[in-house]
Amino acid sequence: MGNDWITIATFSTLAQAHLARQHLLDAGIEAAIADVYMGGLGAHADSAGGMKLEVPEESAELARQALAAKDLIPAEELEREALEDVSTEEPKPRR
Repeated sequence: MGNDWITIATFSTLAQAHLARQHLLDAGIEAAIADVYMGGLGAHADSAGGMKLEVPEESAELARQALAAKDLIPAEELEREALEDVSTEEPKPRR
């Protein structure tokens, strides 16, 4: 794996995004917030994509677990991520 960063959660408020990011940093996990400018859209930030919490790809699972343990990641994000993980899996060959 390289230096690829991936989005692990999307937040509609900057405060939520910063709280989650700080929790990850305190846990020793690198994290950054993308699309911060979307916060100015207020109620429309969600429809515009919201603020994305990103981590290095190799830290994604650990970061999700850390946020889930503190209820800092929206439940719909965990469900969406689980669905995406399933949909990207390679089909297993039949025997």
